[in-house]
Amino acid sequence: STDPGLYHAVLVNNEETGNWDQCKELAKGLFNKEANAWCDYSHRGSCSFAGVYQPERPSPELEFYAFSNYFHVWQFLQLESRSSIAQLEAKGREVCSQSWDDLVQYNEGNQQNVFTEEELKTYCFRAAYVHEILRSGYGFKSDEYVIATDIVNGQKVTWALGSILYEINTLPWDYIEIHGKRHVNNHVQNDIIAEWGHQFSMFLTGVIIASILGVMLVFRRHRRRSKRKDGYEYLREASNNVEIEKLPLRS
Repeated sequence: STDPGLYHAVLVNNEETGNWDQCKELAKGLFNKEANAWCDYSHRGSCSFAGVYQPERPSPELEFYAFSNYFHVWQFLQLESRSSIAQLEAKGREVCSQSWDDLVQYNEGNQQNVFTEEELKTYCFRAAYVHEILRSGYGFKSDEYVIATDIVNGQKVTWALGSILYEINTLPWDYIEIHGKRHVNNHVQNDIIAEWGHQFSMFLTGVIIASILGVMLVFRRHRRRSKRKDGYEYLREASNNVEIEKLPLRS
């Protein structure tokens, strides 16, 4: 790329077959694990890659779902939706150690998805990258399982939806324990009443403050008028607080 802020590389393999291990090493080099020194020190080793903190992963008993590129790699390797890291490794090594002609033939017989030749050129490295980011990046063990899918509970899911859910969870929200439609309606009504009460109290406070200011203004004007005596007007000098007597103008 002509933009110095972007990096562009073209991987070329002049051998007769693919090299799974070399692809993994190249992919692993992108994670910049060397930048983890300070992160490992400050977070007691709880870091993934590129100096980024990673919270402790949930228990292996909980299912880990992967979307988008993970799902497409699973399709390319014709893996079961729920597969282990070891199965990903074995299938990736098997498929990506073929010659180009064998890989094209394998792709044509893919029962899950048939990729174009341009896409096919990238998928062995993609598969190696996915393996390394799960194994070396996020720290999954070989016997741990990942579910790669694009549908959960009948709903289409992508990384964009996950990003939206993440952003929503950064906003303040209340947990509603649902006990039926009536409970939800009552909760919503209570929220509306509470909000209306807050707005009304703010309005009432404003009216009271405006009334007090109005009374003060009227009282001040009345006081000024009461100071006028027998045609004389007393002025207060702002600089020295001295009262000066001003004689009325002659007619």
